[in-house]
Amino acid sequence: MATPGALQIDDRNPLIYYSPNASWTRGGNASDYESTSTFTSTPGASASITFSGIGISVWGTIDRLDTPSFVLSSYSVDGGLATTHNATTQSQFQFQENFFQSGTLAPASHTLVINYLASGGRYFIDYFLVTPSNSPTSAATSPSPLSSSSSSSSALSTATTAAGAKAHVPIGAIVGGSIGGLAFIIIIAFVLWLVNRKLKRGRPDSAQPSSTAPFTPVSATEQYQPPSGTYNVSASRTTPSQFSYPTPSTPSRGIIPPSKTAQGAAHLSTHQAPFESASDSHTYSDSLDPPRYEG
Repeated sequence: MATPGALQIDDRNPLIYYSPNASWTRGGNASDYESTSTFTSTPGASASITFSGIGISVWGTIDRLDTPSFVLSSYSVDGGLATTHNATTQSQFQFQENFFQSGTLAPASHTLVINYLASGGRYFIDYFLVTPSNSPTSAATSPSPLSSSSSSSSALSTATTAAGAKAHVPIGAIVGGSIGGLAFIIIIAFVLWLVNRKLKRGRPDSAQPSSTAPFTPVSATEQYQPPSGTYNVSASRTTPSQFSYPTPSTPSRGIIPPSKTAQGAAHLSTHQAPFESASDSHTYSDSLDPPRYEG
């Protein structure tokens, strides 16, 4: 079986060298990888493969015999100590069986040599699995029947540990922290609301009417008042003197219409002041109110 991250090499790949070549025969079954296999029944026949990676495994088919027998083979990496594998034949073929699994190797180029040792049945090679140097898997292999129980125990232990870890999750601390954070946000919002309310109360109301008294216009006639002074009357009985009225200065406020001014002058020129004797004279002091002109 292929392992994620491993490189699967079929028995027909040119990387595999069979020796002697005449001792090996090509076969195949629909249950084989790529439906092909290569087998031998000659003791001493060998096969080798050079690969680059950190691990390698060998997969093959166990022969079918009516009488149970053993198929013995050996495996050596880089000329090291050989590992033997003894497969027991049965009354039917056993496909894609794991014959050899190397340990973790140095990330470099390596050579695996396979030797067929005993003639209790035919020896079939199906494919190789090579673990590259950059693969996260430490070894490219599927669990063998002997290691199934240990793998199951490890999986059960891992599941138990994970369940224990979940049971110790501090749920109370998480809930308490969430409630505390929410309360803090509410307090901050309330303080900001109070500050905003105080600022609005202390702000003057721009909509209140102004306390300035309304402006009442004054007519031009009321604004003008001639200057006070002394007015002399002539002592002659035959020709009464006219009032001597000084020319008023330009008023600071208001304008007297020309019609009003002409009427006032005509009135002064035709008015005769009463007298009793030639020496009579009338003096108007500042205490008297000056005349007003009404249109």
